[in-house]
Amino acid sequence: MNRIVIASLAIALSITCHLSGGNRIQVAAQEISDRVFSRVATPPPPPIQELMTTPPAMPAVWIPGSWNRTRDQWVWTPGDWQKLSSEYVCWTPGHWQRQKRGGFLWIPSGWTTVKHGLILPAAVPIPIAMPETKGPRPTSKQPLVFQAGHYEWRGDWVWEPGVYVESLHPNATWIYGQWTKMPNAKYRWDPAHWKKPT
Repeated sequence: MNRIVIASLAIALSITCHLSGGNRIQVAAQEISDRVFSRVATPPPPPIQELMTTPPAMPAVWIPGSWNRTRDQWVWTPGDWQKLSSEYVCWTPGHWQRQKRGGFLWIPSGWTTVKHGLILPAAVPIPIAMPETKGPRPTSKQPLVFQAGHYEWRGDWVWEPGVYVESLHPNATWIYGQWTKMPNAKYRWDPAHWKKPT
């Protein structure tokens, strides 16, 4: 497959960054330089089962691990707690975007500005889960376990279909996403995750 990195946009943004001296533009330039064009939208490998770690003392949100596409291969970015720069942002996973002239452009995961972010003054009720059936088990060198479909909060409710994941922790328990009340009386969205057995 013929893949090319969209470098010209990154160069243009780098020039703008030099003129403005803005760190935010530097980040944007890096994100665009990571975008990959492909004639076929090849699916990423099965997600990797990972455990949510203990939250840090500072207010932060958990960003689940995800696959991102480079020019030559898929690269797994582990989940981690991150401090929010604003309460009006949500984390958007990477995805293929269909292009008008054919082919697909990989949009890497990153922060998206939304009206209602990951920390809210009141918890928004979680919708009832959709009925689903397990699809065919994909081919994998690692043992697989089914990760049930669930809703995630990204400024609004988004349904994540069930998927098989590489099982690294056979006795882990699947925990659905939930709102956690913080010391400041606001609510933080903790995404669905695997929990280490007690």
